[in-house]
Amino acid sequence: MPRSAVATAVVIAMAAAAAVNAGPKSLDADVSAFELRPREASNIGYYRPVMLKLSEEPPEQVKSKPKFQSPKPLYGTFRLGDAEENQFVLAIDEPASGTPKIYIGPMGGDLSHAGPGRWGRTTSGGSFAVVTIDVPYKSGSISSKLCFYRNKRQPDCVFYYRQYAREGEVTLDGKRYRLLLLDDNSDGRFDDLKHGTLIIDLNQDGTLEASPDSAEYFQLGEPFNANGKVWEVESVSPDGLRIGFRRSAANVPIKAYLTPGNPAPEFVAKGLDGQTIDLKAEAAKSRYVLLDFWASWCSPCRGEFPTLQRAYVRYKDHGLTMIGVSLDSEHSKAVDAVSGSKLNYRHVFDGHAVAKLYRVHSIPLVYLLDSDLKIVSKGLRGPELDKRLRQLLGAGDERAAAAIGHAGTAAAGKASAP
Repeated sequence: MPRSAVATAVVIAMAAAAAVNAGPKSLDADVSAFELRPREASNIGYYRPVMLKLSEEPPEQVKSKPKFQSPKPLYGTFRLGDAEENQFVLAIDEPASGTPKIYIGPMGGDLSHAGPGRWGRTTSGGSFAVVTIDVPYKSGSISSKLCFYRNKRQPDCVFYYRQYAREGEVTLDGKRYRLLLLDDNSDGRFDDLKHGTLIIDLNQDGTLEASPDSAEYFQLGEPFNANGKVWEVESVSPDGLRIGFRRSAANVPIKAYLTPGNPAPEFVAKGLDGQTIDLKAEAAKSRYVLLDFWASWCSPCRGEFPTLQRAYVRYKDHGLTMIGVSLDSEHSKAVDAVSGSKLNYRHVFDGHAVAKLYRVHSIPLVYLLDSDLKIVSKGLRGPELDKRLRQLLGAGDERAAAAIGHAGTAAAGKASAP
């Protein structure tokens, strides 16, 4: 589902008061502690949806229900925050004819007063709603947005993900950095170091790069190198308003930026034909190198094959070398995909080690490199890739490209890399 789905907010007021203001967890004296503040996070570079299973059986704690249109509404429950009363109930009302609705409220509350129940947007594929919930913490409640969506192909569940975060500035070894904390399992708790993410502006350019392949992206419990010194998160308060860092003994190199203008990682790998592929040697033969990360099971990847093959025949004698990097584990499936799509350029087989170098988290993914292995562009597809190659290499061999023909519309979207 596109993360840019925008919907009308349904504001839900907590019926029960939050627990006593106990304050954030205390941190050791030798730990550098910093205060953070809440912020919206609807435009973060990724999200991880949580599946919520639905049942026709209503929770016993629900005091009263809306007047449902459907004879069999569906229910689900979930938790947010660390307060004792932190459970919420969700009800889906989908009549055979009429407007589908969603209701969300605190467990034990009056679900009939949980907002108007309208989905913010409904399409042929499903429904979306951005919901504002007062998340209950022992330190007090914090208003937070979550996106809920319903996929009609999965009638027994609904998905949701966070649109909230914490932000602030920290000083490590005399240098000041912006940071962002993300609750990736969307349970409203930031003190789980295994399921949270830290985004930190290591190059101090004022921009936080939140994509999982970014040099500024770290699992919350993962040590990181800032300006030659390694740090780790010591603890985070459950509400995410306080974070502590300490020096780490881990041996962690500085994470390279894989953005245009920066060097691309070199590799030597086994090709699908059994021969060695040396990226540096291939780059020395040409003006540009195009790397395409793909897999046979990835429909959007295969949808890009006609564009890539046309680019190959158009520019192979005009300064472009192309290398595919297959993430298939079965040799025969990779061979069948290449031969079936009549791809004439070379491919790395079982390229997981190469994908790890490039921190690939979703495919298809294309890198365009120059002969010095500097990154020229990243993530271009279809017409945008064609346009960029024309800017760099001109028209190329128009006749050869025309002979390939024009395929239909490529499959949209991306697939997660294993």
